[in-house]
Amino acid sequence: MISPAFRKKKDSLQSSPVFRMGGRWILAIGMVVLAGIVVYANSFSAVYTLDDQSRISENLHIRNLWRPWEFLKGTNRPLLYVTFAINYAMGGKDVLGYHFVNLLIHMGAGLTLLGIVRRTLLSPRLMQ
Repeated sequence: MISPAFRKKKDSLQSSPVFRMGGRWILAIGMVVLAGIVVYANSFSAVYTLDDQSRISENLHIRNLWRPWEFLKGTNRPLLYVTFAINYAMGGKDVLGYHFVNLLIHMGAGLTLLGIVRRTLLSPRLMQ
């Protein structure tokens, strides 16, 4: 048996603009994911380019994940080297893993931006 308080809360959620946007929201998420896959599809068969050789394959510091001070020393991009070390620990020098993590990071950033834009557009101030 559903309590009246729960039913009232459920009805108010279903009447909210966020709930009514359900199908379009899922479509927007799907489009961001699909765009990320399409854009990065050709990178999965690519080799190291530009500075990848020096930062990944020749970098001895990222080969030991349990000594983070070694690969973080003297860098102004610590998150980059943490992901390199995790990638190296999971797959060695295999380029596919680095490109896959890069795809996930970029899709996560795109989905975060989509969520921020959605929340902004659904704010009460803009709904008027």
